[in-house]
Amino acid sequence: MTHDSMDGDDTPLTDALLDQFATYYLLAMLAVRALEEARRHAGAAKKQA
Repeated sequence: MTHDSMDGDDTPLTDALLDQFATYYLLAMLAVRALEEARRHAGAAKKQA
């Protein structure tokens, strides 16, 4: 087998892994943003109390 033929066989798996990584990355970024927002709201509520 040549290197080029191996790349062609791995493409569907590689695409699936990239899609999965992109999804996990997006979810992680959304979680970080949500935590930042929750901390900001908690800090604002504590200042008002």
